[in-house]
Amino acid sequence: MIATVRSTAFLSFNFTTPSGWTEIAGVSDNDAKLYYRVAGASEPGSYTFASVLGVTATMVGSIVAYSGVDPADPIASSAKSTGSGASVTLPAGTATRNGSVVYTNITSAATTTSTFGALTDACDQAGGGVTVANAWSAISAGPVSGLTASLSSSTSWIAQTLVLQPASLCATGGLTLTAPSSISFGATVLDGTNKTATGSGTFAVSDMTDTAAGWNLTGTSTQFTNGAVTLPANATTITGLSINAGGTNCGLPSTTTTTFPMSLPAGPTAPAAVKIYSDSVGAGLGIAQLQYGFSLALPGNTRVGTYTSTWTFTLGSGP
Repeated sequence: MIATVRSTAFLSFNFTTPSGWTEIAGVSDNDAKLYYRVAGASEPGSYTFASVLGVTATMVGSIVAYSGVDPADPIASSAKSTGSGASVTLPAGTATRNGSVVYTNITSAATTTSTFGALTDACDQAGGGVTVANAWSAISAGPVSGLTASLSSSTSWIAQTLVLQPASLCATGGLTLTAPSSISFGATVLDGTNKTATGSGTFAVSDMTDTAAGWNLTGTSTQFTNGAVTLPANATTITGLSINAGGTNCGLPSTTTTTFPMSLPAGPTAPAAVKIYSDSVGAGLGIAQLQYGFSLALPGNTRVGTYTSTWTFTLGSGP
């Protein structure tokens, strides 16, 4: 919740605040204070902000509540601007997560109405010659450019902008793996000498647990066969790995401790799997793209034909 309190005392105005409310540093003004509170399951019908100085002055306030904000780190940035006239240029802010919300509060020294342009009016409170107007607009990650609001009359004003960031985008699900449906080594011309065929495949790991527990990927396979003809159990080698962040990423994957090249286990039935990637604790939140390179050794006596193998990959929690 965001609370705005505006006075007409024109001095350094301070308030005793209700329990749980925190003044937002760097954006509060002598005449306009902003506070935030993480709401609980049950909230009272009202809150009282009382003048510390005991000065009698006209005051007006408002509270706007938002859902989906990160309770541990709700405010990504804040800024304010002051001036006078019939228009307000809202101060810019910076968003760090997709789906952030920009909250703008405009308080004027006279009762006036405002047109917020691209913003959606969320709350208006007026009394005793002052107006508190609050507005918000959903935005994407990146800088929040200054917007202009028009006032119905020329007045002095204070504009305050907050960027509220949503809860982590990487806390929306579990730990999942999307593996390629097949990996092709292409056609190789056999001439009685040893040959090597190559292929590659991209594995997408989605860690939406927000636990930062790390994860690991293991692999095993059956031997390549063509009818009754079988390639050796050590025919398949993982030659290397490149790692890239996916579209939604909260923490880059760590450098794997697995050393390449390494053999992919194979047998008539798939043997015990081996670890082909290990992501450390505290890394790899979100989506990671793991692109592996493979080579397939073809002995000189390999017969012509189409060879197939069944590969099994398993994603597990922890390094």
